[in-house]
Amino acid sequence: MPYFYALLLCLLLAKCTPSSQSDSSSTENANQEETPEEIESDTAVEADQDTGVEQEKETQVEEELREDPKALVGIYEDATVYAGSTDFVFQVDGQAQLFRISNEIYFQIEDGKTVPNYDLPPDLLDPSEEVEGPPGGNPKWMGKTFQIIQTDNSLKLIPIK
Repeated sequence: MPYFYALLLCLLLAKCTPSSQSDSSSTENANQEETPEEIESDTAVEADQDTGVEQEKETQVEEELREDPKALVGIYEDATVYAGSTDFVFQVDGQAQLFRISNEIYFQIEDGKTVPNYDLPPDLLDPSEEVEGPPGGNPKWMGKTFQIIQTDNSLKLIPIK
């Protein structure tokens, strides 16, 4: 058994120490180490290549909408229905944000009625009859981007095409 440990130690040391028979290209590469700035720059270029044109277009739309200081841009994630209110969950700037309205208001909108100070699609909740319990977010809208304008007594959720 002690021979095993000695052999293992020799193998580990052999892998960790550089071999004396290295070619000239590895010596040249060792002399040209990248600075942290170069590594960061290379990483940024790789990240830029990974992002698509679609994300660039979304960013342009978001920047245009953000010119309105009261407007937010968010991605609809889900909804939760409670006894007296409904929470709509949006991803805004990488954070989940809840927008709550009373069920009385939402169900009036869902029935096609106009409610002052509220402008949102009438089918944000899942219309499926097979749902057990309270409905969640409508899959048709989940993952879509919205312009969100909320004040103390109003809420506007405007889909961005």
